[in-house]
Amino acid sequence: MNTKAQVTVEFMIVLTVLLAVLLFSLLVFGEKQSGFILSREQFLAKLEADKIARAANTVFLAGNGAKTTIVLEKSFGYSVEFLGNSVSVKWKDNYSSAPLLTSNATAPAIVSGSTITAKNSNGRLVIENA
Repeated sequence: MNTKAQVTVEFMIVLTVLLAVLLFSLLVFGEKQSGFILSREQFLAKLEADKIARAANTVFLAGNGAKTTIVLEKSFGYSVEFLGNSVSVKWKDNYSSAPLLTSNATAPAIVSGSTITAKNSNGRLVIENA
């Protein structure tokens, strides 16, 4: 029997198995990549919500006349809403929120990449587009 032919057949079988394992790995890790992107956006949304809430709470605690400017990141598309005692960052079908010290706040529609100002007007937190 020709040993060269047998080695070639065995090599082709091993190569086919290795390619099948590679293809399976790509499929599995490709799905995990989309989950990673989703968790990254969730993390960034939480950071933005915390940043806005921290600035708004600082202005509220500083008293009448206090004012600050907040620059929002534009790393992904989101909108910001002030709902009761919280600020919510909404993106896709999800949201991330952070607590506020007051429910006495007014704010317009806020989108990613904008600059906003937060000011304390006689105990009322007023958020405006800058």
